This record gives sequence, C-alpha cells and structure tokens, in this order.
Amino acid sequence: MRFLSASGMFAPFFGGGAEFSSFNLAKWLLKQGHDVGVLTTAPTPNDVLNGELYEGLRMWRIYMPRPYTIHEKGKSWVKPLWHLQDHLDPANQRIAASILDAFKPDFVNMHILQGLGHNLIKEIAKRDIPALYFQHDLGLVCIKRSMFVNGKDCPNQCHLCKLSCRYQEALLRKIPRLTLCSPSQANLNKISRYFPLSDFHNKATLNANSYPPPTLDRVKSDIPRLLYVGRLHHTKGIDILLKVCQKIAENHVFHLTVVGGGPDESNLRNSCANFSWCTIIGSVPQQEVSNHMSNCDLLLIPSLWAENSPGVVIHALTLGVPVLGSNKGGIPELVEHDRNGLLIAAGDEAAWESALRLVLEKPENLARWRKYALENAHRFSQDNLAKAIYAIIEETMARAVVNKR
Repeated sequence: MRFLSASGMFAPFFGGGAEFSSFNLAKWLLKQGHDVGVLTTAPTPNDVLNGELYEGLRMWRIYMPRPYTIHEKGKSWVKPLWHLQDHLDPANQRIAASILDAFKPDFVNMHILQGLGHNLIKEIAKRDIPALYFQHDLGLVCIKRSMFVNGKDCPNQCHLCKLSCRYQEALLRKIPRLTLCSPSQANLNKISRYFPLSDFHNKATLNANSYPPPTLDRVKSDIPRLLYVGRLHHTKGIDILLKVCQKIAENHVFHLTVVGGGPDESNLRNSCANFSWCTIIGSVPQQEVSNHMSNCDLLLIPSLWAENSPGVVIHALTLGVPVLGSNKGGIPELVEHDRNGLLIAAGDEAAWESALRLVLEKPENLARWRKYALENAHRFSQDNLAKAIYAIIEETMARAVVNKR
C-alpha cells in the first residue's frame, strides 16, 4: 500500500511527542514493505524537499506561506493571521492537492495539521482517500492544542477555539472513511465534551513508538536515583517537584537528574546551582535518555496539565523503571497504582512530598514495582502497538464512517 503521513513537524525537526510518534509509525510501515510519503513543513527555504528520499521515506517538506513557521515563535500581533491562514488559505489546498496527485496515496495518516493547514482535509475528501486523524493532543478543540492557560485547565472553549472546532468538524464530515485516534481514552473523553465525537468512528490506541536500548549496563547504587525527563516548563510541574525535593533533601539522601530543555531551563539551572542532590543535564538525544533511564530507580512525571500519553512513561516502563506520575490525563492508563509506580494528585505538593518520602523510606517498593514493569514491558513493544494501529487502518478502509450528516 501507499501511505502518506501529514505532520506539521517531522524528523529531523522534532518538536515533541506527536512528531516522534508520526516518524515511528511511518518507519514501521516502511519496514513492512509499504511505500510511505511524508507531507511536512520546512523551517527555512533551504530545508525544502520535493519528493526526495529521507531515510527511505518520500519527503515533501514545504516552506509554507506564513508570517512565521511552526518551528519558531511568532510575535503575538501576527498570530491571528497565522491561524487564519492555517484554516482558510487556499495555498494550503493547492500544495496538498499537488502532493496527493503526485504520490497517489491509498491511505492518509493525519497527525499535526497546524502549520500545514486544516483545509488540506478538503483535498483528501475530494479524492475519497480513507484516513486516520491522530489526536496526539487537544488540537481538534483548542488552537493552542492544550486547553491549559495560566497554570490551569480552561473551563470552556474560547470563541476562537469554538470556531476552529466547528470548522474542522465540517471538514472531517466530508471524508467518507475516517477514524479519529488518540493514544489515550482520557484525551478522547475530553475532546468529546466539545466535539461530537460519537458521530465519528473513534479509537484509543497507544502510539507505536520505538526507543533505543541502553548502551550502558545498569549499575546498582546505595543512593536512590530519581529522574525527570521532559520539557522544562511550569506546565510540567517541574517547579513543584524541585520545591518538594528541596524539603526532602534536608533529611533524606537521594539524587535527582533532570533531563530536558525549555523556556525555564536557565532559571532552573540558577535556582539549583547549589543543590548537591540535583543535576540538570539539558536536552539530549533519545539514546542518552535510555542510558539515563537504565541507571535510575524512579521516573517522576509531576505534570499539571492533562498529558495525553507521555512517551517518556512508556520508555521508562519498557526498561523496568517505575513511575511516580500525576493522576491526570492519560498517565493513569499507563501507571498502575502501587504495581509499577504511584499516582499522585497533580500539583499537590503535600501529596508529592508524602509519596517521595514513602519511596525513600521503603525502597523495597521500588524492587517490587520494577519487577512488575519488566514482566509487562511486552505490552509496549512497537510491533504489538503498530499492529493494533494497522488493524484500525484496515477497518477504516473497509467501512463507511458513521457520521450523522
């Protein structure tokens, strides 16, 4: 078969988990013998590709007509224009039409459409191409894709998000064979509050990601080794985590390694400069993340916002690393309380302090959780997850969407 993956960002220009997931699925389909093309954006005119091969994938990397690209932050006064173009600019459709006609895909996997233009859906519908629309976040109901502003969840959609949501709904109803997918049921449940999800065939299935195995042997340590991997931003709860750890360090011995970059990195480095119990590494390749995980005892995910299905949690569990995670979003679908880690109320400093003290005072729990995680790591094998997605693809091709027209 011939698959086209549409993703606003794509390797080697990763921006987050959605791009990593779209790349992994495309590479898995290629490995199964399918022809795979990619429609994505170019950070600069020098990065443009017009159907050339990139790691075996036929790549159309387009420098889109925007005041700024999806790869960079734009000035606030031009953002409304950017979003308007993303929804209505006819150039989006012309570009998509030329690539669809050149590649002639049997199936389209839509990932992040921001940056490419939502109205490319019209061109997919015109050609009656079956499609999956992956909801890696809340992009279907929020133009910021998170429904999280000023440190808290949005209580309702704003007017712009409502308009975008209704517009996308109208476009998606035009595709005769369509499935909306998300790696967590929690994400679909939240989308359903603002979007008529029951009108569309929808499925929750984990992303088919593959992570590099560690190149370092695991070394035992008498000091508990804690690990945070993620974006350094207040929405991830990193500030709360460091505050809690500072308290615990007064009467417990442990070491926390922080891996990742982001807008708060400089401030965090300054605030942690004199903490002997904390090391901030910065952003590193996936291989190095695996090596850090192989020599840690516990991964910490203190996110404040509703994470969809954090790949870092899956990465850790495949290596037998237990997880302390916020009881929010898709994290509880991965972390089984007191079996492969603990679930803790998001943003609750006292609860996080109590949980970490429990771990440090009863380290035997770590061994029990690690054993369970290793015994169940097969659940997250790329082949198992990709085969589940492929079954949805086959089902989508064979059936008509149940949209109420």
